[in-house]
Amino acid sequence: MNQTEFKQFIKVLRFVLENKYSSFYRDKYKQKISLKSISFPADFKKIPFLIKEEIIRIDPYRRFFENPQKIRRISMTSGTTGSNIPFVSFRPEGSSFIRRFKKMPFKNILHLGPVFSGSFLNFSQILGEKTSTLPILGDINNLERTAKMAKLVKIEALQTSPTILYFFIPYLRKEHSLKKIKHIRLGGEYCSEARYTLFKKLFPNAQFDFSYAGDGMGLRGYRCQFLSKNYQPKFFHPSHHLYMEVLREENELVVTSLITNTGFPHIRYKTGDSVLITDFECRCGSKKLMEVFGKINFDVIRISGTTIYASEVEKALQPVKTYVDDDFQLHVYEAILDDKIRPKLELKLKLKKGVLEEKLLRAILVREISSHLYLSVTLTLEDLVKKGIFLPLELTFVDSFPFSPKKKHLILHVS
Repeated sequence: MNQTEFKQFIKVLRFVLENKYSSFYRDKYKQKISLKSISFPADFKKIPFLIKEEIIRIDPYRRFFENPQKIRRISMTSGTTGSNIPFVSFRPEGSSFIRRFKKMPFKNILHLGPVFSGSFLNFSQILGEKTSTLPILGDINNLERTAKMAKLVKIEALQTSPTILYFFIPYLRKEHSLKKIKHIRLGGEYCSEARYTLFKKLFPNAQFDFSYAGDGMGLRGYRCQFLSKNYQPKFFHPSHHLYMEVLREENELVVTSLITNTGFPHIRYKTGDSVLITDFECRCGSKKLMEVFGKINFDVIRISGTTIYASEVEKALQPVKTYVDDDFQLHVYEAILDDKIRPKLELKLKLKKGVLEEKLLRAILVREISSHLYLSVTLTLEDLVKKGIFLPLELTFVDSFPFSPKKKHLILHVS
């Protein structure tokens, strides 16, 4: 943390410790952390981490640090990233969500997803800003009805998550021409390269915009025109409004708010996201590049000193795309063999229409996937099986995958 960031942080710390609307951080720190105890940038590391469980235990109104009369948006997440409890957040006046409506050149934009359709918006605030864009809230529990509504109101733009869009497309294309969609904003989770390629093919006239946000605290990363044109959707520039740390264990991102007008400033908040931040001289002026691998234990799993990435599984499926769909789930177990505990991977796949399950096909798929699934920089699953570190890959074919607002690609069955 440099001196400029430290000065910004001290303003945030003063704001939350002397706040008259919420005592959340005073209660958390219990007088162990004060403005006097944090005098130098090095003191920042004394501050304990903040985790999601601490936040969702508290009544949302008790952790809103602004005058409640300034609330202009209440939103919630699906709660699927580790908890079934929705994460409720408030936004004050001047929310970037509201400001975006002034810039949207579309008549109707459909918001489809728990973080959007679970939002209760002050429409008079939005529509009073002289915008012709009408926000429409869809229902993720009834995609067929939402598609019919999309046709009736003639939507031109979509804001949703990659997984929800993937499940929504079959319903939407029955009711509404996909060529009429001009803009698609995706966020809320990791978007695979295969899905992005599919979306671009199905929506030929749509401009795609990716956001990296989470847990109601706004953007963690943004994409400039250069990144949008030249880089995969997992690359972002870090937000200027956050101080970011990356923990060595699993490359977990920890964020701290450097501004106070967020409703609830986060201080050393463990996001559960696995990222890599590197120096990068971009044409837009940004000096950093952030690669987002996804949620830990959702898209990234570490076992027996090896890190498994959903993105690597996706790459390993490319040579066998003739036989299987892009969707998958990888289940990770431990099994005892010859008095040794070894990781075992079970990959669930859906065969394409017309492809019949047979022993020869199964053997081909296991060989091709194992030889292309890299579990380190130089070693594939096939290599680790030969070394006796991993057990051979098992395949299970399924008819379909259950719908969920967020796709859990990797599932760890080890306590």
